[in-house]
Amino acid sequence: MERAVPEITEELLDTESTLRGSFFDVILAINDRYSKETELLVRFLKSHDLGLTLGGLKAYFSCLQEEHEGKRYKAATINWKINAAKSRIRYVFENTVKSHDPVKRYQLEKALKEIKLLKINSGAVGKDQVLTGDEIQRLITECQDWTISLMIEFLFTTGVRISEMLSILLSDLKRVNDHYEI
Repeated sequence: MERAVPEITEELLDTESTLRGSFFDVILAINDRYSKETELLVRFLKSHDLGLTLGGLKAYFSCLQEEHEGKRYKAATINWKINAAKSRIRYVFENTVKSHDPVKRYQLEKALKEIKLLKINSGAVGKDQVLTGDEIQRLITECQDWTISLMIEFLFTTGVRISEMLSILLSDLKRVNDHYEI
């Protein structure tokens, strides 16, 4: 039976023990690369009457994925904002008495892992950009340079990357029966 995910609670973070002021004041006082994102997080949590809990972070994450003034955040931007929130929570935890307790640290990290980052397909090629078999065949047959024609056919039939093809040496080829293997 799987255990329930622990909740990020004020008791777990216990900001009053070593840090003075409310949790929101503490994380807003930090001046670093996440300052702008932290202000956005605090404004969201206060306006929705949410605390810095797992539920509050999930609500913030959902809100980031919605349209704002006719625009949507890109996945990388959402991930940046979520990482900023996680960073702030870890900062507060590190400055509490409970930071030396491995059980509490584990509970915090398990709760933070519940907020998964979005996948970014920055290098993915769309289906409309992939050549069809007929287009590749036409490239091979209509190519004026037979070397390039052979390279295109090799790339198409093997599926290797161009850099992998170009790094193959004659010494890499091994004759096996009536064909060669790399």
